[in-house]
Amino acid sequence: MKYVLVLTTLFTTLFGDILNGVAIRVNDGVITLYDLETAQKEFQKSKSEVKEILIHKLLEDSEIKKYKLEVSNSEFETFINRVLQQRGIPSKELLFRTFPKEKLRREATIPKLYQLLSSQSMENPTEEDLKEFFEKNLERYQASSEFDITIYSSRSPVELQKKIYNPLLNSKFVRVEKQKVQRDKLPPQLSQVLQDLKEREFSPIFQMGTLSVSIFLNEKSGGKDISFETVKDRVRGEYYFEQQQKIVQKHFQKLREEAIIEYIR
Repeated sequence: MKYVLVLTTLFTTLFGDILNGVAIRVNDGVITLYDLETAQKEFQKSKSEVKEILIHKLLEDSEIKKYKLEVSNSEFETFINRVLQQRGIPSKELLFRTFPKEKLRREATIPKLYQLLSSQSMENPTEEDLKEFFEKNLERYQASSEFDITIYSSRSPVELQKKIYNPLLNSKFVRVEKQKVQRDKLPPQLSQVLQDLKEREFSPIFQMGTLSVSIFLNEKSGGKDISFETVKDRVRGEYYFEQQQKIVQKHFQKLREEAIIEYIR
């Protein structure tokens, strides 16, 4: 009788998962078939890649709940204004139609989580640490004189975002144009954006009139060295950011290894 009860319980759970479209269980959380389909459309990635993204998201949500993290209304407002600027979306109304407030509030909480996790083991760098980081990443701090770029522009920030996620996507809504530009002929702000970009990297989306625009940096050339003291504050900020990413990555790798994950279908 005991074994029948156990089998009945297991059958009921499994049958319930199938009816509810549950694809993966991660500890106490679930990923549904609908979640997978939606994420595939959003990220334009393979099913296996999307599974890993959603598993990571559930692990993040679990940590947010564990540490009882949330953002205030003023913090959320600051975050929204930054998103509007970075993604080139002209109004909050359009942003909220494209991305639910709940999802955006979660995005605003993630930096708090990462800051908390990294602050527990982050150490202040010495002058030698910063100089070593500067030398290893010298190409970041060279004042390039020419940029080989590809400009992506669209009247729809959503379509532009899709193209950025998947540059091979053939979209009639996005115009693509290759150019070589001289640094001294660019506006100072755009010049700095390109200088800060790594090669083979997209810029944040920005607005130019009615168009949403992102620039892909193919190559920099004609670089001139800049002294460490000139960019010391920037080096410190980038050093902290990279150390934070390493600590957070290690933390979630451990959580992933310890997690109970069931692939139902």
